[in-house]
Amino acid sequence: MPVQFYAPKYKPASTADMTDIRSTVHWAPHIVTDKEGKARVSFYTADNPGDYTYIIEGTDLKGSFGVKRGTLTVKKSNLNQ
Repeated sequence: MPVQFYAPKYKPASTADMTDIRSTVHWAPHIVTDKEGKARVSFYTADNPGDYTYIIEGTDLKGSFGVKRGTLTVKKSNLNQ
């Protein structure tokens, strides 16, 4: 049986006692795109600012596949200052 990927449930303006240092921050095996091949995905990053690598892999019902790899930059938040 497939296991669901753990994702923390944050409260708005949360001041958690624990620091989130996960190395894998999101995994979603069943994202469905629209007619243009677009989908929206949102997730929380870990607490450490820096560059994060993302890898998106997918297939269609005709057997075609694709891979996209890139980076996104997370900057320090000013919320807790």
